Amino acid sequence: DIIWSISSISTEDTTVTLDEEFFDENGQVATEPTRFGSLKGKTCLPDGDYEFLILDKYYFESGGNVSTTSYQVIDASSGAIIGNGGQIANEERFTFSIPFVQSMQPPPTMPSQQIFSGADCHKVRVDLVYDSSPVGVTWVLNKLELENDGTETESLIRFFTATDSSLANLPLSTELCLDDGNYVFNIYDGLGDGICCDDGEGSYAIVVNDQQIAKGGDFEFQDAVNFSLPLDVGE
Repeated sequence: DIIWSISSISTEDTTVTLDEEFFDENGQVATEPTRFGSLKGKTCLPDGDYEFLILDKYYFESGGNVSTTSYQVIDASSGAIIGNGGQIANEERFTFSIPFVQSMQPPPTMPSQQIFSGADCHKVRVDLVYDSSPVGVTWVLNKLELENDGTETESLIRFFTATDSSLANLPLSTELCLDDGNYVFNIYDGLGDGICCDDGEGSYAIVVNDQQIAKGGDFEFQDAVNFSLPLDVGE
């Protein structure tokens, strides 16, 4: 269960009342939350200082599995993104002021993303071409770790969620430098038609040391690729 709130930190009135509306995976208004749907909340805030909080109750019930939920807080008067994020581990929060003044800095995101560097790291590139509906497409790269008791856990390396429709049909590449280990790449599409081929010719590819090791795009809600570094000979 995802819980979120906006609270005033400049007045005695704490929690702000939000008008909420649910949408299903096809973008149609729904009477209740759906698995791959979305929720939009809106309110009118007087001038002041506020804190946004989003909490994933499932994080505790699942033994610490990180949520793939994404969110964004938007100033409706200007369209500016006040804050965004995803891959919620327990909770995320940030403060902002109204009237909102957009700075040159990117909006705050809370997740810790590990980027390794050094002479022995492997150059990994994620190439993504969006379809005509990029908003909500999320990819996540996790490193798989083996605990002392034999259980396997995932630690977040990098994720990206498209929040801007201007990315439609455009390519976007992300370069990483990763150490030896086992990794899993997941890509999600909330609309359930992947990034190819119902709404454009989107695709993804994973390139390691200039060698393409995986590609795809024709999936429904999710696709996954497991790989290890260094690559096996002949892979």
